[in-house]
Amino acid sequence: MANITFQCTEELIERYCDISGDRNPVHLSEEKAAKAGLPAKIAHGMLSMAIGATILSPYIPQDGFITDYRVKFFAPLFVNDTLMIECSIVNETCSGKQYRIVGINEREERIFKGTIELSTALT
Repeated sequence: MANITFQCTEELIERYCDISGDRNPVHLSEEKAAKAGLPAKIAHGMLSMAIGATILSPYIPQDGFITDYRVKFFAPLFVNDTLMIECSIVNETCSGKQYRIVGINEREERIFKGTIELSTALT
């Protein structure tokens, strides 16, 4: 399975704020991020998860769907970071597949790690 990368831009974060309604200032203001002890504005964890799930889009059968998606976050994703998503299959049954997913930035820091489970058909 090919890895994917994406650039975490201010525009992407602002669009996610609009869609999610999560307008926490650490995502939008350098000053507020600094007051929270962060070196810069950060992306939403759920945004990085959403982008991460796109790696499986080409592999989801027409009648399949994601049944479970869990990650643990290790480091924040900052504005202008590049996130590389790595994914590999860890288990396969007649009803679905389980994948390991890892997000790493350009400094080789692990941002998140977890699993995604796909069902291959409605039951």
